[in-house]
Amino acid sequence: MVAAATEDEQLARRTDFYVHRAPEELYDLARDPHSLTNLATDPTSRERPDLARQQLLEWMVGTGDPLLGTYRKLLADSAPAEAG
Repeated sequence: MVAAATEDEQLARRTDFYVHRAPEELYDLARDPHSLTNLATDPTSRERPDLARQQLLEWMVGTGDPLLGTYRKLLADSAPAEAG
């Protein structure tokens, strides 16, 4: 796909999207069914990344997700540092 992208601009954009994926994504599927606008870092968004993180954590706990420890570490590593 990467090789083919050198000759196809649309494929190049799609490949770049997958290769350089954002670490966290949040989409309003009702308004953006194709998930084109990532709201996770948009400060003007009405969507709440913190709520989505908590809901995902609860779902992972409830389902015994094997990546629960990894997700908890990601949350801890991305938490803002406390002022001291």
